[in-house]
Amino acid sequence: MGRPAIQKLEGAMSADRVKRGYYITSSGFTKDALEYAFKTNITLHLNKI
Repeated sequence: MGRPAIQKLEGAMSADRVKRGYYITSSGFTKDALEYAFKTNITLHLNKI
């Protein structure tokens, strides 16, 4: 998953005043996505199947 997907989640969280979000994927995260999530209150999880 890339940074745009994480930014979309962060935008939805901000609009609804949500303080913490989780993004779960089985495909991995780009470096940009990891760095962006680190700066926000989004926790990323990688679940390998």
